[in-house]
Amino acid sequence: MGREGTIASRSNAKEILPVKSARFFAHLFFAVRYNPKCSTLFVRDLNLSLRNKHNFKLSTPEKKKCLDSLMGWLRNAQDVGQVGGVPAYFSFRSKWALPYLETTGYISCTFLRYAEMTQNDEYVGRAEKMIKWLLELQEPSGSFTELFRTGKSEPVVFNCGQVLRGLTDFYPYAEKDLRPKLEKAIENVSNWLCAVQDPDGNWTRYEYQGMPHIYNTRTAWALLKAGRFFNNEKHIEKAENNLEWAQSQVAENGYFNDCYDLTHFLTYTANGFLEVGIVLSNDNYINIAKNYFFKMYELNKNYPYIIATYNRQWQPTSTYSCLTGNAQIACLALRMMENNIINRDEKVLEWINNLFGFLDHVRVKDIDENVNGGIPGSFPIWGKYFGGAIPNWAVKFTADAFIYFLRLFTDRDGNYR
Repeated sequence: MGREGTIASRSNAKEILPVKSARFFAHLFFAVRYNPKCSTLFVRDLNLSLRNKHNFKLSTPEKKKCLDSLMGWLRNAQDVGQVGGVPAYFSFRSKWALPYLETTGYISCTFLRYAEMTQNDEYVGRAEKMIKWLLELQEPSGSFTELFRTGKSEPVVFNCGQVLRGLTDFYPYAEKDLRPKLEKAIENVSNWLCAVQDPDGNWTRYEYQGMPHIYNTRTAWALLKAGRFFNNEKHIEKAENNLEWAQSQVAENGYFNDCYDLTHFLTYTANGFLEVGIVLSNDNYINIAKNYFFKMYELNKNYPYIIATYNRQWQPTSTYSCLTGNAQIACLALRMMENNIINRDEKVLEWINNLFGFLDHVRVKDIDENVNGGIPGSFPIWGKYFGGAIPNWAVKFTADAFIYFLRLFTDRDGNYR
């Protein structure tokens, strides 16, 4: 069944159509200057924005092909980074960014999942390179600081949480001689996160702009997972404290207070609630994530994409789409299906399949090795969130979504079940 309605018809058309849009022409200029073939990406997105009906469907072999292409972009990005870490993004304007610790931490988890699914040990080796690079950069305090061309940043709680997630997930794969160093690093960053936590379970110190962010539920999930793995009650308690605070910030209508209004961050929050809820068998946390997913579904079920931003009344406040958010919401649904939290409803699966088809449609193809297989920050490609660029996390979460789907709905031989 097709999805009716253009993106432009959903809200204010001037945000998405290039008429008198300086953003459109600026991104087009830098893209064509980089490679004239990139003009096709702008034509593609303009045409898609104006179509009245959409019907994106991918067969199982096409999903596998798309996943392999996504992993190819991540593999190439790691090679470009040279040190083991994955550059934050590729921009038509400024080319490759420096390797980014936060996302390298959780990309390593994607590499391990892909290795397990495909039985390809190359990706375990690549994850090991990421982890060893991260270990080299840990500060004496136990924290991690990002690298910028102007120097190091201060540590950020959320970023450290995502690094912790990568370190912990890799531990079972680590060689015996690496395990003591890895365990010590996990303990040190966990201790740092506990030390800088506010008394109410929130984190405001070492956070962006010194403000609370409810999406640190993902940090709490990492801390909880490490605490349970190494049987550290203090770490478990601090993780649970954060979720108690976060639950108090959920509005009656399910909106997440103390959160940026972008689906990327809103879904980070829901993901943290879900995964902690699964670990603790806490139905309240699980239901918060479940309610968020169905809110997104109801708001977007007639379209193959998800609007980028929503206000506190769940009204869309933009017309472009944050592609990372699309992938994350697909991940959320599939993880709930995997854990029998929601049924494999035919209409929901049809919508998710259309999301997959849409993400594959906007995946960059036939340009060059720097961008082929990449997922842009926004649809259209000149949208506000990382316009004219391919963030590594957009590719990572899209790959995760395909992995979850194939793991859930195909057998070892790749047959649909």
